[in-house]
Amino acid sequence: MLLRADGQTRKLGQGRQAALSAGARQAVWLEHGDDPARAQITMIDLATGKTSLLAKPGGYLGSPRFAPTGDAVLFTRRTEAGASELWTVRPGGQPKRLARAGGPYGDSFFEPTYAPDGHILYQDMTHLYRLAPDGVVVSRRPLTDFAQARQGAFTS
Repeated sequence: MLLRADGQTRKLGQGRQAALSAGARQAVWLEHGDDPARAQITMIDLATGKTSLLAKPGGYLGSPRFAPTGDAVLFTRRTEAGASELWTVRPGGQPKRLARAGGPYGDSFFEPTYAPDGHILYQDMTHLYRLAPDGVVVSRRPLTDFAQARQGAFTS
């Protein structure tokens, strides 16, 4: 991972799917995301350069995103059995599973992110979901509502 700021480029670490916190005070990225035994989310304090292990719950990890306040990171996890899960972790805390695909949560967690108010947004290819920060489904809207009655997904 490379960071370019003030005309300088500095190496942060090795990995992919980097995300910056609001104000660019911290960054997170996946290391070994395709290896369920080694996959982890690493965090760096950009002022001090100190890196730390943020989460290593096992499974295939993806899509780390900071909460608007910077005090939590949302990410996806796919188990070796294929189950899709949505997790969150606070620096210094233990990862917490918010939801598992199926039932009211849809078939998968595609491109999860935080809304400015702290709610969680994601899609499952047919619906757009809004969750409370504790993982409770607040709303579920068909993507056809946004795509002029055509089926389809949105991507960033």
